[in-house]
Amino acid sequence: GETVCHDNTVWLGTNTMKGFGKNVAIALKELSQKHYNNFIEFLIEASQNPNIDKSQLESLIKLDWFNSFGTNGKLLHIYNLFSDIYGRKQFAKDKCNIPHDVIIQFCKETEKQYREVDSNGLLTYMCNLAQDKELPLEHMLKTQSEVYGHISYVNPSRINTAVCMDINTKYSTFKVQLYRLDTGTTMVCKLRKKSFENSPLP
Repeated sequence: GETVCHDNTVWLGTNTMKGFGKNVAIALKELSQKHYNNFIEFLIEASQNPNIDKSQLESLIKLDWFNSFGTNGKLLHIYNLFSDIYGRKQFAKDKCNIPHDVIIQFCKETEKQYREVDSNGLLTYMCNLAQDKELPLEHMLKTQSEVYGHISYVNPSRINTAVCMDINTKYSTFKVQLYRLDTGTTMVCKLRKKSFENSPLP
């Protein structure tokens, strides 16, 4: 929704997010008022809305906005499957990443193509194989930084633990930007190239 002030607190709306705007906020609010049996039903509805694009949906998935449907890693995988499969009636064999023994159950085959594909059946089958997993934390943190302009994640139990947000290797002394998970603070460290080569960041 839009930015509102309630009980002396400012709640930033979707329209304040980078790459989003008022029309996206309105579209997301309308979608949120409907019931979906699964994430695919939501994606079908969202993909038909001209105010929402692929990069916005990917960002929202990484930000864990749709966790009622599952973990963000699983949902991002389902979204990628949806983007590749939904509505398609044919695939060129040399460009198809779906295993032959799977896709052949949902189509007719020619020498160079899979034709008359039951994309709904194939998509449902592939999505049922998706594993329930979280994206690495740095994906969410980087997306928060890009979209919100700041990071709101803090976990006091992650003492002296940081995520590398950026590394500048332009000079002989590298500049490394770290985000501390326990305090929610950002710090910049300098690291000599030789030290980095001897003990690179994981």
